[in-house]
Amino acid sequence: MKQLKLTSLLDYLVRKENLWKSPEKFELLLEELITRMHRFYYDRSSVYRKLCDLEGVSQTARVDDLYKVMLIDRVFKSYPTEYPEREPGKFIAWLNKIMTKPLRVTVTPKRSLQKFLDDLSQYIWLSYSSGTTGRFTFIPRDEQTKEFCIRSFAEAAVAISGDYVRNMHFILALPRKTHLFISWIPKEVAERISGKVTVLLNEISADIVRARTKPPATFSEKVKSSIIGLLGGIMKSKLIKKLYSEVEKAVAKREEIILFGSMPVMYAFCKKLVERGERLELPGRSIVVTGGGFKLEKGVSIEQFNKLLYEALGIPAPERHVDGYGMCECNILFYSCVEGGEKHVPPWVKVLLLDEELRPLPEYGRQTGRLAFFDPLAQSYPGFIITGDKVTINWNGCSKCSREGPVIEKIERIKSEEGRGCALVLGKILGE
Repeated sequence: MKQLKLTSLLDYLVRKENLWKSPEKFELLLEELITRMHRFYYDRSSVYRKLCDLEGVSQTARVDDLYKVMLIDRVFKSYPTEYPEREPGKFIAWLNKIMTKPLRVTVTPKRSLQKFLDDLSQYIWLSYSSGTTGRFTFIPRDEQTKEFCIRSFAEAAVAISGDYVRNMHFILALPRKTHLFISWIPKEVAERISGKVTVLLNEISADIVRARTKPPATFSEKVKSSIIGLLGGIMKSKLIKKLYSEVEKAVAKREEIILFGSMPVMYAFCKKLVERGERLELPGRSIVVTGGGFKLEKGVSIEQFNKLLYEALGIPAPERHVDGYGMCECNILFYSCVEGGEKHVPPWVKVLLLDEELRPLPEYGRQTGRLAFFDPLAQSYPGFIITGDKVTINWNGCSKCSREGPVIEKIERIKSEEGRGCALVLGKILGE
């Protein structure tokens, strides 16, 4: 196994059929990948190397010791300038400390963050997410990391839903052009799975996202944020109309579809239908897919959301509602199964739960702690990361389906951490 190339090992591991196999079958392979990536990061990422030196973790350390050198997710928003586009030299210098292959480029200052990201994309792809402070988390992905990220999402999606989705029409309530992770990755995955994809929005600029999520510090920023909020409301109204039009056409043609959107968007769409006394029952094996986190109106539960899905679209949950849990830093999505609604952990990632002292909790039974993961698909940045999420994992697996391996049962944000997530970002952009 040690003679095989890293990409060959990943090619073997990241396959839909492996989600049906015992994770014990891949345990040694995953450990091999993690130790290889540790050596790779140790040699090439200065931030990772400094953390290893600080914790006394050598290049030949075993997997059991590597929890000591996992990066806190806040590292990816620790850049030294509030406006990267105005001080690109500082931002790129910060990026080079994290990346495994430094950028040897000179980028001139820009007035627009979106223009800066577009210019930089010829060298590295920067996707982002944002929180309540408006400060972005930036993740640098080279071509190989992008490819494995898309493949990972696509393989897991087909494994959970079934091969028949390859022939279905994907309707995405998202923008076609953006660096926002929840919008970029679904489009790429849909196009990888199916030849028929409809994207309902054209573009969401990073400047608009930042202006809407960043708390205004001046009067002019308050005015700008208010204007963007009004425009967001208009954008949301147009999006709902486009959704209605596309879904109505699919229902009329009896066309099976995959309907994807954030929970706030799907909730608003279904609520509108129910209020108007309409029901657009999706044909056959159509599926609604949501992602970006469960962030709805105050007092609205997931049970109420599922009830609304059925009333508006005839979609029973969890049989035809798939929800994904992931984050901008991770190249893996944890999809809920259609049998029981539990979010499955693919065999190409190793997850940990940490206690308050950031030490690993036992991997048996039902445990609750801070989620961390070893992501060997991350080639351009260290993929050993501690999140700000408190998660309950059942290591005994799902009781409703025959797939083996641990499942995520409950997710919440740790109270001391900034509230963030792609659905939160989209909600603010769309005037919520």
